[in-house]
Amino acid sequence: MKILLQLTLSLFFTFQLNAQSFQYRTIHSGKWTDSSVWQLYNGTQWIPAGNFPTGPNQQVRISKGDTLQIDAVVVIDSLNLYGKLSVLSGGKISLLNSNSYFKNFAESVLENSGIISGTTQNIRFDSGSVYVHKFSSTEGIIPLASWDLNSTIRISDYSTTLTATDAGNWNQSFGNLKWDTPNLAGDFILNSKLQNIRGNMEIANTGSGILRLSWNTNLTLNIGGNFQVSNLARFSVSKSQTNNNLVDIRIGKDFIFMSANPLGSWIAEQGNSSIRIDGSFLMNSGLINLNSGSGGTS
Repeated sequence: MKILLQLTLSLFFTFQLNAQSFQYRTIHSGKWTDSSVWQLYNGTQWIPAGNFPTGPNQQVRISKGDTLQIDAVVVIDSLNLYGKLSVLSGGKISLLNSNSYFKNFAESVLENSGIISGTTQNIRFDSGSVYVHKFSSTEGIIPLASWDLNSTIRISDYSTTLTATDAGNWNQSFGNLKWDTPNLAGDFILNSKLQNIRGNMEIANTGSGILRLSWNTNLTLNIGGNFQVSNLARFSVSKSQTNNNLVDIRIGKDFIFMSANPLGSWIAEQGNSSIRIDGSFLMNSGLINLNSGSGGTS
């Protein structure tokens, strides 16, 4: 009897902790600051929140199927994302302290046109989660995070010539990366900041511009999976005004080139470039220039 009572109390206590681990949860889509979006757990049941979560000791769950928008500054203690969250221009998510966390679960989507402040210790992208970097005329800042091998970062909205900087946080160990910028009207220069893709890297769209992996800088880029160029995308591995830079691309699986752009892509416009492919090289259309004829070596 005593053992049974202890077991019952233990199960009840565990259930209570699990129920209270998400003090706020969404019940439909809307803006974060719309109180009708939220339910609050009062210790026994879920009730209309009457407000929105921000500040300490507030644990939040965005439910699967719900889409929330943030256009203000929101401070959170703990956030579990199962649905979709869009941080709009002017919006900001700030984690309360080093013990706070922001977890992006499978099939969740985090869109960012604002600021997401955290570290690799307290922001996590699980397998199947997607981060969308939605900046057009400014570089924006990719949040510092822990990226699962099967998570994806998608670059989507750039429209003008830009150069990557250290402040953009490109030098992280990402899972998969998809470059999809159909409105790009200039060149985006990654400037050797992107160095480690553990999964696949796909350049799907570069508009009328070129994605340049390096510019007058040395680079070693490791791609653990496939490297694919498709649609009408264009890329350049290296361009150096002095012809002295060294660029090494290492592809763990296949190099798949399917871009039909007649202007072609470049392995070495100028400088010295090498591509090591551990799998196969597959090409069924388009043009790849090994060098420009003006000092490039590949």
